[in-house]
Amino acid sequence: MPGVRSAKWVIGAYFAALTHLLLDGLVHPEMQPFDWIEGNPLYMNWMQPLSLVLLPFMIWFIFQFVRTTTRWLRARWESFRSSET
Repeated sequence: MPGVRSAKWVIGAYFAALTHLLLDGLVHPEMQPFDWIEGNPLYMNWMQPLSLVLLPFMIWFIFQFVRTTTRWLRARWESFRSSET
């Protein structure tokens, strides 16, 4: 795949991994993000508040996915119908 090894992909993957570790550290007490520190110093029992904060983002992502997919399907259908005639 072209572009997978580009700087944007590498930076995006790195940022995603760091934020995933941070968010998991906030809500999972059994996680041990730092090998040299016993336990989880990031744990704050934030599962419910964090879920409520992230809910609008999830709704927005679902809306964007449905909108983009609908537009794509509509464009594909129109090109299919115009190629039939």
